[in-house]
Amino acid sequence: MPNLVKLRRVLPVTVIGMGLLLGAPQASAAETDPVTEFNGQVTSVVGQIQSDIDRAFDGALRAGTGIGAAETAQRLNEAAIGSGLGQIIPDNVIEAAAAAAPVTATGTPASPATAAYADPIQPAGTVATTGEVVDTFDASRRGPNYHWRSDVLSQLMAGRPGPVLNRVTGSWFDGPDIPDESFAAQREGKSLFGPGTPVFIGPKTLCTLGVAGYDAEGRAVGITAGHCGKPGEMVISADSWPVGPAGKVVASSRNYDYSVIEFNDRAALTRSYNGVTVNSVGGSPVNGETLCKQGVATGHTCGTSWISEKRVNFSQVCAMRGDSGAPLMAGDRLVGVVSGGVIPDHNLSCRTPLQGPFFMPTASPTIDAITDNLDARGAEGAGFVLPPEGGPFAVARSH
Repeated sequence: MPNLVKLRRVLPVTVIGMGLLLGAPQASAAETDPVTEFNGQVTSVVGQIQSDIDRAFDGALRAGTGIGAAETAQRLNEAAIGSGLGQIIPDNVIEAAAAAAPVTATGTPASPATAAYADPIQPAGTVATTGEVVDTFDASRRGPNYHWRSDVLSQLMAGRPGPVLNRVTGSWFDGPDIPDESFAAQREGKSLFGPGTPVFIGPKTLCTLGVAGYDAEGRAVGITAGHCGKPGEMVISADSWPVGPAGKVVASSRNYDYSVIEFNDRAALTRSYNGVTVNSVGGSPVNGETLCKQGVATGHTCGTSWISEKRVNFSQVCAMRGDSGAPLMAGDRLVGVVSGGVIPDHNLSCRTPLQGPFFMPTASPTIDAITDNLDARGAEGAGFVLPPEGGPFAVARSH
């Protein structure tokens, strides 16, 4: 309880909501109608957070574009989803990836037809109705959930000048581009999987891979969020989707919110991907320590670890839908896997750098809890170890 009192004094208004959520179960039996009182507190905090975010959005938008938050409400409201931080995508995106043209003998994937996309890339110079200027389709660098925008509003909301890459609907962040190492693997007919690789799972979901490696039986496996996929659902890299399905979900836990992916021979594994390297797994973060994550929606973001328990960590690391499963890092040490926000309202998630710290804190199951549960089950993923350093597709780069 002293920790919660301290948090309420020093954290922004969004973290007060987290404190209420965590502190509520500890209310004494002598309190009158604690459930009603707690619900009223949460409702009040959520309303205040929404008001603060609305004012921040409105001021920034009017300063940069002359329009306010109301004019962008439709796109912002697209960020509301059901549970967790998985991106819900149209069926035909996955169908396009699953039916990808086979890799040729030289390892070069055949060019897919743009008509298969939910939001096809248009010819050069075409201006879409949203104001985005799109360029010529290039099969080696384009695909589902990959859209460049250069309109003024997109640049303002991304907090940077120049073209902005949006990979998740509702996100204003400049998303992570496909790394060179992924292209190198794709030329060999492989999909490269490592910390932060975006993955299509099943018929409708885009999430982020937390880590890839091997289990005690030598199986190539990966770990992502549990709500991202069910056992039996296929897995495709969103960075090298023309390669096709490279694995499937083989185990999932609701209690710990993790899924285990078993990869097939189309997959290559790495401990370094797109500037993120995992050199060790496990250990509890220190309260007040800076943690970082790499997700397909909001990219590489860092924030403070508020509370770390045996099974879950609460931090002010920016995340939104699509970031589910992303690696939560303390330096080059994997300490958790992003799950979702502590307040059940996705309008309070982190969708633009302009929010600063004004977004709900992020809950992440600890990697120790996940691996302990895997070892206790003794099935796929038990005895997890990282892949060897380096590898044929390794690229020296870091954030």
